Amino acid sequence: MHVVQAGRGGGVGAAILRHIMADAKAKGVARLSLETGVSDYFKPAVALYRRHGFVECPPFADYAPDPHSLFMTCDLAESA
Repeated sequence: MHVVQAGRGGGVGAAILRHIMADAKAKGVARLSLETGVSDYFKPAVALYRRHGFVECPPFADYAPDPHSLFMTCDLAESA
């Protein structure tokens, strides 16, 4: 997910994330997991994910440990 600079800070990313989470939950998905970066550029995204119940987790699927990646997951049954 990427929000252009002009749209940041107005809740666009949060609205998109809430929609993705609600749609997944409605379709019976139990868990959402994601990979994002660790540089300062990604700090706002990581904060957004944390606010919505995502926590750090080990690499998943075909991902391997990577010092440039942060892996996060959210149990949709426990999320708001």
